[in-house]
Amino acid sequence: MQPQPAVVQTREDFIKQLFPLDLPKDNFLLGREAQSKFVAGVEKALELLKGSYGPAGSNVTIKRNIRPGYESTNDGKKILEVIRLADPYEQIGFDSVKEVAEICDQKGGDGRKTGAILYAATIIEGYKSKENPMDIKRSMEEAIPLIEAAILEQSKGITVDEVGKIASIASEDKKLGAIFQEIYQKIGSDGIIELDNSGIPETSYEITEGVKLLNCKMMYPYMANTDKGRKCELKNPHILISKQKISSMSQLDPLIKSLVRGDSFELVIFCDEIELSVSQALAYLAMQESQIEGKTVMFKTLVIKAPILWKDWIFEDFAKISGATIIDPAQGTTLKNFRFEYLGRCDKLVTSQTETIVLGTRDVSEHIQAILDKNTDDAKIRASRLKTKTAILKLGADSESQLSHLRGKALDARNSSFQAMESGIVSGGGVTLIKAIDSLPDTIGGKILANAMSYPTGIIADNMGIKKGKTFTFGPEVIDSTAVLINSTKTAISVSAQQLTTKVLTV
Repeated sequence: MQPQPAVVQTREDFIKQLFPLDLPKDNFLLGREAQSKFVAGVEKALELLKGSYGPAGSNVTIKRNIRPGYESTNDGKKILEVIRLADPYEQIGFDSVKEVAEICDQKGGDGRKTGAILYAATIIEGYKSKENPMDIKRSMEEAIPLIEAAILEQSKGITVDEVGKIASIASEDKKLGAIFQEIYQKIGSDGIIELDNSGIPETSYEITEGVKLLNCKMMYPYMANTDKGRKCELKNPHILISKQKISSMSQLDPLIKSLVRGDSFELVIFCDEIELSVSQALAYLAMQESQIEGKTVMFKTLVIKAPILWKDWIFEDFAKISGATIIDPAQGTTLKNFRFEYLGRCDKLVTSQTETIVLGTRDVSEHIQAILDKNTDDAKIRASRLKTKTAILKLGADSESQLSHLRGKALDARNSSFQAMESGIVSGGGVTLIKAIDSLPDTIGGKILANAMSYPTGIIADNMGIKKGKTFTFGPEVIDSTAVLINSTKTAISVSAQQLTTKVLTV
């Protein structure tokens, strides 16, 4: 038998063996194909939201990373967060609905589901049109102020005695709504409500002293530690108030070491200026354990930026309510000659991107009277902010999943009731949107929005078992916060108007 000749491998074949070429598929879709995939994802999100919408909506059981590993909820944002679609292009449309719910939550504190449904409806109706997308976008955006005006025209004020209604609807819990009603009757419309865990199955509340410092916000967002990265919450912190610029860690080292020696690990710094390198060093301390004074600790620090408006007044007021001495070189107090007794204290401090709430403050009745003695409008406003009452709503449930669900509902109730007292109320159940349709112009955008704005009421009717075309009405107890509805509507229309001009999807 003749031996087989050796196969001579070329250089190109050798390289192909080392680096096999697996040509990728196209990672984009164009035109109608892209639009149909996007709409399919939006429609799936809408179907998931429909069943849980309105007074007759049902719950969805979702997987959670808390015991017992699941949660029964009708929170549209939570439902959308856990869903993954097999088609990556449909997922883009699905995620856009989720994003609108998130924006509504961030801007208004509630109205997530209404905004998401209205957005989905506008996308579905908008992509049916054959008109120029830019004309659609322009005419939809022109309709936004008309819709807002129509909603405001239907709005009316709400009293403290009625606020329990909006809290009941937002939380879908009459018992919780009654608690909010009772709280607001005691603290008034200017009061503050903060949430906490009771540690027992029962929900209760307590009234304490508290002050809201407007425009006093976190200097750096990475200091947030609660409410999904939106707020920083510290309990029983020490408070340093400084008009002197903090330019190096060496200025703070003696103070931090002194606090650690006394087993205190939380510090609030309220100041005008602080070097970025100092704030980064403080953030590093809060993110991992460090060796300080022979102890392994995580030292938490929150830096609050002093506002431009009423700066000197807020420095003084913060010092009074916390018992701190202001570090001010002009007054002979500096970080170099700092003394421990210059620090202030409070029971709890919560700071967001817009304000700071200080709970468990000192008695400042004499300070308030001194302000009022000036007898100016600014003095009256300043004094009223120092008179704020605060309620701590202590939430109780039988399990972690129930507590998580209850906390979400309590947040919705708090945010909606606050917005309602600020901006008023309108008829709920989508009725206000139906009435606002008459304000729409006879344009392509107006026609798309007219169809979309009927979706919320239609979905609620379906969930209540009301046949299509049959007239029905809601009772006077079905109401929405005017501000929340306007925010949800404007967000839904703005985002959908932009999206309807898109004809390419990439993954």
